[in-house]
Amino acid sequence: MTRLVSGAAQVVEESQAALAWLKQKQELQAQMGKHEDPVLVSTDIKKKEDTLRRVADPILSEKPPPPPKVCCSCRLATCWRGFC
Repeated sequence: MTRLVSGAAQVVEESQAALAWLKQKQELQAQMGKHEDPVLVSTDIKKKEDTLRRVADPILSEKPPPPPKVCCSCRLATCWRGFC
């Protein structure tokens, strides 16, 4: 469970970094003239996408944890009766 949490935090961190990068490149591109070479090109975006996928795919492909066992008579995950 802690691996999923740390992995999810890493995915969030990486995606926030990618969004900040994209915003910065868009601002730079907006300042450029239409006749100048672009600052933001599709190959750079593809590289960022590949980086994000490399971080996220192992976490997204993990099996979810099994559901907790439920008591047959009282339908609680942790039975207070102790005999179920």
